[in-house]
Amino acid sequence: MLDLKALHENTRIDHKSHPFQLFQNRCSDMKAEECILYLHWHEHFELIIMRKGSALFHIDSKPYEVRAGEVIIIPGGTLHVGYALDEGDVHYDSVVVNRALFHDFTHDPVHEQYVAPYLEGRVRFPVKPAEENTACTGYYSLLNEAVEEMELQPPAYQLVVKSKLHALLGGQALVEIMDGRVNPSAKLPDTWSVDYGEIPAIHPACANLYAAAATG
Repeated sequence: MLDLKALHENTRIDHKSHPFQLFQNRCSDMKAEECILYLHWHEHFELIIMRKGSALFHIDSKPYEVRAGEVIIIPGGTLHVGYALDEGDVHYDSVVVNRALFHDFTHDPVHEQYVAPYLEGRVRFPVKPAEENTACTGYYSLLNEAVEEMELQPPAYQLVVKSKLHALLGGQALVEIMDGRVNPSAKLPDTWSVDYGEIPAIHPACANLYAAAATG
């Protein structure tokens, strides 16, 4: 039986006020099936961008092949491990993000409706979003821009990274919703009236005009 406590990783986070961290993993001259990421879990969610080579990641025992240019999303609290698929170099960037990064969005109703359910684990993104819908790849440039900011660390880069990661997650959530695969809030954002006369903002004197127009 796995000792989950022993497999917990106390992930290094340099700035507690902005809890994200970039890890650039460069594994050289790997053999097929050689481990490139040890078995562990953490409470943060993780974004992995494969830069070179290919790998097989097991996330909660389910296998995912990842090749150069592809992105996977690892939910917080899941066991994950990685192995080289082929001989050669395997390079990948890993961005670890704690949901506390977006704590100041909790009073934003749009965030709470569309993004918070994913951050809180009530809904999960697909591990390989692009396999579900290629439109997801349109948001990957935001992730690459965030990685570049973390590499260079110009003044106030934390704010730029935060905004790009939030836009990335919002975009991924939007694709999921537009596809009809999920409804994170389990309700419609608005209540739709059957006809104009049911809209409270309409003065009673005008309701009859709208009704007449609707009936021709």
